[in-house]
Amino acid sequence: MGVEGLWTLLQNMSFRQTLKDFNIEHRFVKNFNNAHAPIVGVDASVLLDTFHAADRGMKNRTHNLHSSDTTLTQFQRFLCQLSEAGLQCIFCFDGPERPSFKRGREVINRESSHYKHAQTLIELFGYHVVTAQGDADAELAILNRTGVIDAVLTKDSDVFPFGAICILRVPPFTSQQSNELVVDVYDTAIIQQKSGITLGGFILIALLLRSDVREGISGIGAKTAFGLAKCGFGDKLLHAFSQQATPTKISAMFQQINNEMVEEITSNSHGKIGTRSPVRAHKLRESKFPSLKDLTDIEAFSTPPILSHVPTFPPRLPDIEGITSFCRENFGWTTELTLRKLHVDLWPAIIVRMANTHANTHANTF
Repeated sequence: MGVEGLWTLLQNMSFRQTLKDFNIEHRFVKNFNNAHAPIVGVDASVLLDTFHAADRGMKNRTHNLHSSDTTLTQFQRFLCQLSEAGLQCIFCFDGPERPSFKRGREVINRESSHYKHAQTLIELFGYHVVTAQGDADAELAILNRTGVIDAVLTKDSDVFPFGAICILRVPPFTSQQSNELVVDVYDTAIIQQKSGITLGGFILIALLLRSDVREGISGIGAKTAFGLAKCGFGDKLLHAFSQQATPTKISAMFQQINNEMVEEITSNSHGKIGTRSPVRAHKLRESKFPSLKDLTDIEAFSTPPILSHVPTFPPRLPDIEGITSFCRENFGWTTELTLRKLHVDLWPAIIVRMANTHANTHANTF
């Protein structure tokens, strides 16, 4: 999901750590004068769809319909892992103004029972539910960029062109059997320092490659897009887009950017493209990107629809009785099984959450 190939391009620009370590580092190293637990925004729609797809795949392989809904049991365990890490969390769902089409396919606008049950479970765990104005990843990226939340946890690489500054990604193909949830941490300041890729660069990459917003430019691959972004063409694109100019003037600026990118692919004068390619250069020239018809897609990344009012997210403790009842009623667990599972997964998390809530309360008094 997101921008095709972007995670691969950035794989050497992240570091891996447990969420517990992320919490400790954020609270006591980076922000030693602020004892508050970091607030992490979770892209709930993508997360639940991932769990649901895994659930369907398992049922298809085993031809067995489980009495317990695996999608929600996975999600319940994920909430326990977040709690034991000591994080404050908000879960953001896609809203009414999300795109009608993604990658050329119509998005079916329906709220599954999994979403409704998940929202109930989120609230029982003392976390917050937010419905975005449009895309959840866009909403979270803006909240991160404006300092309302400290990080975005997602599997969707669209958060980079939307402007997120600290991104957490659960690594694919890794075991998460223990309560120590492991994530890859991407800091866009570090990425810019290492590669020169800015927000404008990420937007350029998202426009050149296949993404949820558009099909991309035929013949332009990930390495070429990354190289053009390193050369600063994304910043030039955003500068031209932001000018309060006539369509004729903007079109002329866009044409100049196209000419310069074509020349760069042909000559590799900055040494960032890799192999020179007149063929790829010709394809980009023929695409006439960027042009006035790309304005809507540029705007989709640079100024997405977001909530006009930003809610507050005070820390709250989990509702132990409510969680216990939910598990019995929705997972088909007996009372004995519920207590045994929660003893392993939930009780340590409750202790951590209680300690954090106490610390946050005292921090507010100084």
